[in-house]
Amino acid sequence: MHATTNLDLASGYVVGGGSASLPEAVAKYLDFLTPNDRLLLELAAAGSYSRRRIGKMLDLEPGTVSRRLRRVYRRLNDPLVARLLDPRCPLPPDYRQIGVEHFLTGVGTLDLAAQHDLAAAQVRRVLNYLRGWSRGMGTHGGVKERL
Repeated sequence: MHATTNLDLASGYVVGGGSASLPEAVAKYLDFLTPNDRLLLELAAAGSYSRRRIGKMLDLEPGTVSRRLRRVYRRLNDPLVARLLDPRCPLPPDYRQIGVEHFLTGVGTLDLAAQHDLAAAQVRRVLNYLRGWSRGMGTHGGVKERL
C-alpha cells in the first residue's frame, strides 16, 4: 500500500520541500509520489550521481534505476495527472484523489477500493470516467483553457 498526500484543494498544488535542483514542474508533484520514487527522482536530479552509483546506494541494478526513472518521468508527464492536479480542476475531490493515487503513484484498483471503502467495480468506473474526461479535455483544450 502506498502512502500518498491528500490533495490540498484550497491552496492548489502541494510543493515538495528541499528540491531546488528539480524543475518546478516536477517539484510541485513530489509530495504525491511514493517515498521510493521521490528519493530516486531526487538522487537523479542531484546530477552528480550516475545510474550505477544510485543503484549502489539503493541496492538496485543500474538498469532497474533507469527503468524506474523512466516510469516516474512518464507518470509525471501524463496530461491526465496534470489535469487532476490543476487547482482549477472541476472534478469532485474524491475522483481527483483516486485518480492521483492511481495514475501518479500506481496504487492498484483493489488497494484503492480498500483505502476508500469502495467496491473494486466503483473504483474501475471512476478510473474509466477519468480517462474519458481527460481524453475529452485533450480534444477540447486543456484545463486552463476550459476554466
